[in-house]
Amino acid sequence: MRTTLLLAVALGCGLVAAIGALQYVKKAPVAPAAPQEMQRLLVASQEININDKFTADNVQEVEWPKKQVPFGAVESLDALENRFASVRLYVGEPIMMGKTMGMDDSGALKVPNGSRVVSVKVTADSAVSNLIRPGDHVDVVAVLRKCADNPTPRSKTILESIRVFAVNSEMGRSPDRDRIVPDARTVSLLLTPEQVERLIMAAELGQIKLSLRGIDDKGMAPTEGCTVESILGRRGNERPGPERLTAAPAPRPLAGEVRWSMDICSPDGAERYRWKDNDPFPQRDQLDKSPRQRNRAGATQKLPAAGTPDGNSNRTDDTDEDEDDTDSSPAPAPNARPLEVAAGRTAG
Repeated sequence: MRTTLLLAVALGCGLVAAIGALQYVKKAPVAPAAPQEMQRLLVASQEININDKFTADNVQEVEWPKKQVPFGAVESLDALENRFASVRLYVGEPIMMGKTMGMDDSGALKVPNGSRVVSVKVTADSAVSNLIRPGDHVDVVAVLRKCADNPTPRSKTILESIRVFAVNSEMGRSPDRDRIVPDARTVSLLLTPEQVERLIMAAELGQIKLSLRGIDDKGMAPTEGCTVESILGRRGNERPGPERLTAAPAPRPLAGEVRWSMDICSPDGAERYRWKDNDPFPQRDQLDKSPRQRNRAGATQKLPAAGTPDGNSNRTDDTDEDEDDTDSSPAPAPNARPLEVAAGRTAG
């Protein structure tokens, strides 16, 4: 009982002390906070994508606590002249110089409007022994292989006076003359969209070679291209050989002269067919008659007897004679062929 009483007294004293302290804090005067020093800087007023140029439309000036200003923050729009975003920036994010880039930091920023950049694989010989540098002008020569669309191998200059945009990844010339220049592996050319199509098609059909132009050489020199025949001084249809022999032309038969003849032998006789040079149809000649045809030719036709209205008796006799002729003709041999054809070519 006594312990409970002491605990209640202690709680009451603590509550009274807490209430008194709270009343004292409320009545005590509050010292004014020291003013923070502010600094003006640029923040993104809208979302800025990579390669977007900084303008007054996408950035704005704001007051920012000086102690919280990030390192490299941009304070004025003049410092962002010809600068572009290298990362994506969000609304209200401070613009820092480390997140921007200039014209020399990106190849896409140097490509003029309406132009394209295409890289060509090169070797020491096709790149003129590494003499080609960014800013030079070259001619593009295509060496086309033989294929179904190109039956004759040839080389042809397809592009002239093309500006070199970059060699490997270098878009400019180094001022250090003692620097060792690496071997060129790719040469990037500045082209129009139409020239891009021609270059890519030529690269698929053959090899691409580059020829370096002089600084002041801006003229165009269209050529017909070069083939194997033009190098060796031959005509298009001429082929090389150990000896060039001219064959005498074959004599042509005269007009109306017989070129082919064919003899046909049958039980009814022999016939000859002749083809002439100027006649597509043959001429037929009777060579010999069979015994049957000779008997028919020598038989005399009997007149109809008196009193017969239509000569039926005569026709009966003729029929009998035909049967006699048929019976009198020699029987063919058992192994004889019914038709024999002999063809030969006459001397032209």
